Formats: sequence, C-alpha cells, structure tokens
Amino acid sequence: MQNTREDWNNVSLKISSANPNQGNVAPQLKPYFLNYHTPPPRYDLNAANLSNTVSGTVSERTGEPIPGVAVLIRGTTIGTATDVNGRYSLAIPSGGGELEFNFVGFTPQTRAINNSTINVVMEEDTEVFAEMVVVGYGSQRSAPAAAAAPQRRAAAAEPRAVAVPVAQVERSTSVEFDIRTPYTILSENKVTVVEMENYSLPAQYEYFAVPKADRDAFLMAQIVDWEQYNLMEGEANIFFENTFVGKTILDVRFFSDTLNVSLGRDRNVIVRREQVRENTQTRFLSTRTEITRNWKITVRNNKRQPISMVILDQIPVSTLSEIEVTPENISNGALNRETGEVRWNFTLEPSQRAEFDLLYRVRFPRGRNLTVE
Repeated sequence: MQNTREDWNNVSLKISSANPNQGNVAPQLKPYFLNYHTPPPRYDLNAANLSNTVSGTVSERTGEPIPGVAVLIRGTTIGTATDVNGRYSLAIPSGGGELEFNFVGFTPQTRAINNSTINVVMEEDTEVFAEMVVVGYGSQRSAPAAAAAPQRRAAAAEPRAVAVPVAQVERSTSVEFDIRTPYTILSENKVTVVEMENYSLPAQYEYFAVPKADRDAFLMAQIVDWEQYNLMEGEANIFFENTFVGKTILDVRFFSDTLNVSLGRDRNVIVRREQVRENTQTRFLSTRTEITRNWKITVRNNKRQPISMVILDQIPVSTLSEIEVTPENISNGALNRETGEVRWNFTLEPSQRAEFDLLYRVRFPRGRNLTVE
C-alpha cells in the first residue's frame, strides 16, 4: 500500500528483506528462581488470548488519524501499518519488547509493549524536507510499500493475487526479490498483495501446552531444513481448511535445526491444572519451615484421531544453599534442574485421558519469609 499521491503505474518492484514491514502465539515458561522476598512468576490467564497481540490508534495532536504509519517491533522486521482510520493490530513474539512508530514528516516514537492497547499521538517534525525519498518500507506521509508483501497472506477480506515471475538474489545480509513483471500500485492506501513464492513444506505436528500460563493447547508444526527457503520473520495469517483462523508469528531469528510454528488453539484438546489441597501444606519444624505443593494436570483428547503432545510445568529453583527444593513426584517427567522445567512427552488416543502429578517440597530456615506458589 502507498499514499504518495502519485500512482505507480507499471513500475519495476524490488522487494528486499532489509526493510520489510509487517496470538495465536504459544506461551513461554518463565524460570522460577526461589529467593527471599521474591514472588513467583505470574501469568494472567484471563488475558491469555490478548497477551500476544497489541493494537491501538495513531493520530495527530488534532485527533486526526494518520494512515500508513509504520509500526515495528524494535530490533526486528516484524511490523504492520495503520489503516485509513489510523488503527493497527499486531501479533507480538513471546517476550514482548518495544514498538517503533515511524512516518515521514513526524518525529519517530518508541513505546514499551506493556499493555494490549497502545495509542500514540505523533508530533510533526519541524524539519522541512527538500525532496521526497522513498525507502524500502515507507515514504513521506505514505504507507509501507510492497516490501511487506512477502510476509503477508491475504486475510479473509483481502484478494489473493496470482504469483508473478521473481528473480531471487541473496546478499550478504539480506535477500532481494526482483519482480520481473511490471506492477501497478495506486496511491489509495489499499493493500496490494503480491504473492511471490509458494512452498509445500513437510512438517510434523504435535500439541503443546503450558497450563500454568495458558489454559489452551496449541497445535505446533515442526519444519526441518527450512533454511534453504530464505524465510523472513513476520506476522503470519493462518488458514485451516480454507478458513482464516487467526494470526501467529513466524520467527526465524534464532538458529535451530527445526522451525516451530504455532498454528493456533484447539479446543478439542482439554487441559486442566488444579491444586491438590490435601497435599498442599506448611509445616513448622524445630529449626526449619517445610512447604509442600501438589498440582495435578489432566489432559483429554476429544478429537477423532490420536495426537502427540508436550506439556510443560515447573518446580522452583533455589538460589541459596539454605533453601532446599526437593521434587517428590513428577510422574516420570523430564526435569531440567537448571531451569526447573518439567516436560512430559506422550501420545493420546481418541477420548483418552492422561493425568500427571507435580509434587515438590521446599525447606528453609524458620523465621524467614519465602513466597512459594
């Protein structure tokens, strides 16, 4: 999309990964380090559906919305642009970060992602530009150009374009795509979708859940040998059985043999995490205090086919020698003693149910204050 007030008629497009703009994002388990006066990590289960999405409006001081503002997650090429009403919505990677708002003619702004709604008022830049310079992701008072197109699939309301001939050139730090067919992009702030490449990638599928952080199970696709495709990180739209079901993040910034892509929530896989009251207690010994915590995780497969699944939970990790943490029962789960993460890998047949116990004890000097979940 572009709003330079000049139609681009039959122009040659070169799209580069150097400056492209663009929840269903699976949660991450935070390390649980145990120390005095240090609370355990907290997760807002009621806001789980919103925790991986940020949205808002961008306007001038007069209240007039600004269309075409580039909104980027700082340090990445993940981003989007405001629509004609100045609104934006963006899926964010786990860990959050900061949002950058850029629009030629206005002073750039940065906002920490500490809320699911972030509204911004842009201040006009007093510097006067002698000429308009079009870059890979924007121009004076313009929306992001077609550099965003490789990351985006047409949403339900967007037309799907026919792939055009493309020449791919790999640079030392980026990938460029020379589109050989001239293209027309009108100056009307409407999205033009250029479908550049189609890939059919083999993948293995498994379900993933962190019931402590999110009540839902996520379907994950594991793709090997993905490096050969020069994929770029960005917001991705998910279509399942030809229906648009939501957005996720395609994150290829971190080296790994397998690319994990979250394909969204599946309500037919039920996950519950409940505290076992009779085994949750605090005892005062002669010189020490003993706290016992017991959680029961229940999984049920309501689908018509068997599934492979991974469940993550945790026990706290002591940072002081006087604080002893003892795992009493982890139901044959794999324990990472450095992070406290407990992992269960298993298969569930249709209508089958599985239960896992997580029981641990914490001992520390009596008279000290220690917060245990």
